[in-house]
Amino acid sequence: MTELIEGLERIYRQFEAYTPHHAQALQQPLSREEIEKIVKDFPFSIPPEVYELYQWRNGCSWGRFLFQNYDFMSLNHVVNEYQGWLGQVQADYPKMAELFQFRLPLFELWSECGVFLTVVPDEQEGSAIYDWDTSCKSYAMRYNSLTDLILHNAEWYETAVFDELDGQWVIDGAVESQINLKYRS
Repeated sequence: MTELIEGLERIYRQFEAYTPHHAQALQQPLSREEIEKIVKDFPFSIPPEVYELYQWRNGCSWGRFLFQNYDFMSLNHVVNEYQGWLGQVQADYPKMAELFQFRLPLFELWSECGVFLTVVPDEQEGSAIYDWDTSCKSYAMRYNSLTDLILHNAEWYETAVFDELDGQWVIDGAVESQINLKYRS
């Protein structure tokens, strides 16, 4: 089992124990052939980590997974978002379109449409994760790889406490800062 899948399973176990409705919202995995059919028109190759992610599960049918505030999008939703915001960038910022042509949104902030965590396929550098806010045009590297993102969240959920009264995860700020420093770029 890869570190990525191990991290996803660690998160899944926390959700299964404390918020089973979120765990149940995960969609069935895709086969490699199904993934290839969905992404066949991309101008880049999908990183191996993305194949692993969608062979594990195909996003959530609703609700949060991975973060409390981010949706794990199905691969079809990823394609739609990619085409939508690439079209927006091409229309508004044609000189930047080449850069964003090679960014793939995987997770969307639910409270603010237009904020995504994107993977950058690069065979030499790995699959870095960037935060892309389409409304204020903010773009910043967050993780060196999808695996780092997943391991960060696995440790976060294992360290946090689920407050059943409020229905939220709670973590000590100093501990959270240490976890952030460990995994973020």
